[in-house]
Amino acid sequence: MAEPAAPEPEARERRLTVSRLFAPRARPVAYSAPATVVPFLRISGRWLSALGFEPGDRVRVEGEPGRLQVTRVSPGAEAS
Repeated sequence: MAEPAAPEPEARERRLTVSRLFAPRARPVAYSAPATVVPFLRISGRWLSALGFEPGDRVRVEGEPGRLQVTRVSPGAEAS
């Protein structure tokens, strides 16, 4: 894959909202326990293509408190 062209400055940053997702329980329980709520973040848009991400790409997500870094993984590289 050819290297993507340098993105426009406005494509480098987006402000998103972390939503909530009601995750199913791992095991059914005999009583009606409340659903587990987990943070949910959806990232989509043409700006991702401008940054070199395409449908089907594998990515590595690294995190630390308050920060996520998403990196496209080259074909054949290990993505976990």
